[in-house]
Amino acid sequence: MTNSEFEIVSYPKLRHINIFLNQIRYRNLHVHNEIEIMYIVNGTGIVRCGGDNLVVKQGSVILFNSNDAHEINTSRSNLTSIIIQISKNFLQDYFPSLKTIVFEKNEINTSIDDVERKKLSQIIKDASLCYILADELYELETIEYISKILRLLLKNIPYVLYSEQDYLTKKRNIQRMNRIFSYIDNNYNCSIRLQDVADQENITTSHLSHIFSDTFGISFQDYLNNLRFEHAVRLISSSSKNLSEIAIESGFSDPKYMTKMFQKKFECTPKEFKQKFLDLYENIQQPLQNHSILEYYYTDKESIEILDDLNLSE
Repeated sequence: MTNSEFEIVSYPKLRHINIFLNQIRYRNLHVHNEIEIMYIVNGTGIVRCGGDNLVVKQGSVILFNSNDAHEINTSRSNLTSIIIQISKNFLQDYFPSLKTIVFEKNEINTSIDDVERKKLSQIIKDASLCYILADELYELETIEYISKILRLLLKNIPYVLYSEQDYLTKKRNIQRMNRIFSYIDNNYNCSIRLQDVADQENITTSHLSHIFSDTFGISFQDYLNNLRFEHAVRLISSSSKNLSEIAIESGFSDPKYMTKMFQKKFECTPKEFKQKFLDLYENIQQPLQNHSILEYYYTDKESIEILDDLNLSE
């Protein structure tokens, strides 16, 4: 797991499968190659995907296709979630079409009936406990659970099966986006223009503008400001620098504009954000990963306690 906008997913226990629990306040638009399932344990927030703003709450299940750009934002509380990431090469020898399947729905709860929803929630919980506890033969059992999840989704959620040519075209587009992400990530704190990025890819600014609107549903400038905002939040939560220093280091030319971003995203000023939301982490035993206020990855012990307390009948 990384802060890069093109996320490289690691598989610490099982090849092609990664499961963890996290608490998140904000995550800028980002993509990864894996299919991702997000189950909300508690909290409320907005998940942006494909230009749509999805309101999520306890019990919500969100499905992200491979390379679906998505943003997570909560203005009043943190989201505690179960995250299941599945490689497109999972069961490659037995179900190779998984690589070219694209589900047409991101919000799962409204797409399946109550019986199937409860079944899916239970499998997600069981798969997570099995993976995290890692008891004897957990590898086979986890693979069984993930297969059941995919089967349930494929039987209930409409999807499109792309051709191999479409898949290769999409792969080339992904490689281009990865280069664009890297360039912006290396230069976000400088004066960077749409023309600068377009020149790197030898394309017109109009073409690049369409890439951003089609991929993210926002403009290049909005994406750049969101990235700068994310870095500003990390600096505010981990350093003693003043607002002017943080604004400059994050790429904002004016601290006032950075403050407007905080008011838009979190409904408070930067100072209020630091004072108010650092308190939310006082009871967490482990230090914040990367000293960030934005996202916390629960330990195995904490995750098991959360899963044991998870009441799916509510």
